[in-house]
Amino acid sequence: AAAPAAAAYPAVAAPVPLSGAPPLPADIEQQFLPVRGDASGITYRARVLGSARLHYVDRSTGIDTWQTLSLSAPFGDDGDALWTEASPVDASAASQPVPGASYAELPAAARRAASYARWSKSLAAGLYQNQRLTLLSCAALKLFSRPGESEGDFRARLQLAAREQRDARVAKLREKYAPKLATLQQQRLRATQKLEKERAQHSQQKMNTALSVGATVLGALFGRKAVSAGSVSKATTAARNAARIGREAADVAHAEESLESIDARAAELERQLADEVAALESAHDAGALTLDAIEIAPRKADIAIGKVALLWTPWRRGADGFPVEAT
Repeated sequence: AAAPAAAAYPAVAAPVPLSGAPPLPADIEQQFLPVRGDASGITYRARVLGSARLHYVDRSTGIDTWQTLSLSAPFGDDGDALWTEASPVDASAASQPVPGASYAELPAAARRAASYARWSKSLAAGLYQNQRLTLLSCAALKLFSRPGESEGDFRARLQLAAREQRDARVAKLREKYAPKLATLQQQRLRATQKLEKERAQHSQQKMNTALSVGATVLGALFGRKAVSAGSVSKATTAARNAARIGREAADVAHAEESLESIDARAAELERQLADEVAALESAHDAGALTLDAIEIAPRKADIAIGKVALLWTPWRRGADGFPVEAT
């Protein structure tokens, strides 16, 4: 990485030998961050260490959680702790100072125990004002991320929830359409049976008419009398049978139209169901869900400040002559 500009790092004050480290009252706790790499040429710079426990409670998201954090703040020109410029620090990594290290100048306020009590109060006020718990919200599914959950993990959970909600709603939708489709199936069964019956009657009528006409013709051709009362009666019956053929054919056509109508209504109902299922699947596409960030403030009455101490951070001179942090 490019070397930082000299202006980014104030010149290190004249170091004080370890044997002459800044004297402090016994009730001011000091901690030292460990040195990474070569421990030679280390100069310690002072910061303020503050630890706290925060309680986040929010009914709308169902959040009720505690968080512990440690912050490291620089000193301002007036010697006060600048909590607004604090950054997270691993206070558990405290170690012993490096022998032979030097120390930068320590602000006068950092030498007084009363300052740490004041900084404790300002830390509590600053945490309440600025230390928000940020969560992700998915309004479409009415779900919220959990504290510490990454966006990727949250989206994976949304995908599962979206699939479960979609399946449940599709099942409910199918239940809604089921009675209508069942009714149409029953109607189709009856229409099919009627059509088969009409076709059978039509076929039988055609056969009866053919036999009747054939008998009449044969009787007229080979009977003893060309025209008799019997032959006239048979001809009349044949004519009536022929008329019935027309009516039976009409009944068959009507039954076919009825069946086609039922099939058309069933197809339309199934199309409507398919369209609504597709709409549900589109609405529950986890990849298209919008996420919003929400912020939750800590409960003021529950802010518990732990220790506020002096924190020594190790620095060394880099190859380019500029100081670099050695933690």
